[in-house]
Amino acid sequence: MGGALALTLAALAYPSMLGVSTVATAQTRIIANTQWGPLTEQDRDFVVKVRAAGLWEYPLGQIGLQKGSSAGVKEASKHLIDGHAALDASCRKIAPMLNITIPNVASPQQEGFVTQLKGETGKAFDTDFANILRMTHGSIFNAIAKIRSTTKNSLIRSLADQ
Repeated sequence: MGGALALTLAALAYPSMLGVSTVATAQTRIIANTQWGPLTEQDRDFVVKVRAAGLWEYPLGQIGLQKGSSAGVKEASKHLIDGHAALDASCRKIAPMLNITIPNVASPQQEGFVTQLKGETGKAFDTDFANILRMTHGSIFNAIAKIRSTTKNSLIRSLADQ
């Protein structure tokens, strides 16, 4: 059995030694040609990530309206609700048009953020609410800018512009 395992591992490792895994997972690789322009892996991943964000940020906005103790948290919560409602509607509209499977549940980490904040009140809630959103949004803005500047798919560009 040890020889078979070694052979299997070698067979799995060989393509990566040749750089095949890099080519096969290149974000710019076109996965479909659509009437709205080519769809890349990066484009598909963007739609999935936008939908995934809404699955926990929309409920977080609702919690923030109820539990937030500062005007800033209440205002940010309204933006989360309004923004993610619109983004979610767009994702659910374009995903089937582009044959993209989108998630219907938040990730365990995202659910953890919501659970954590459900258990907090007052200043601790406001501080953690702001810090979690800063951390998660800090990386998405670069991704949005990259999609806007590189996608050749008009539906994806429209979502990024939104």
